[in-house]
Amino acid sequence: MARKEGELKAKQRVVAASDHLPGVPEGTRGRILVAYGIAWPRYRVLWENGAESGNVDAKYLTAATKR
Repeated sequence: MARKEGELKAKQRVVAASDHLPGVPEGTRGRILVAYGIAWPRYRVLWENGAESGNVDAKYLTAATKR
């Protein structure tokens, strides 16, 4: 199945787009460990603050720009 445009992928750097994620303030940078789901894409993310989140909906993530 082809990846949808704008869909995030494994190893991609991301930024938390809201304070919705426990232990992860908005603006925290991270890296996607696993991308899964077909109808509802979800992600497992390792954050720079040491937290790890699973089942993260794409609406809570944005692709990171290079520093």
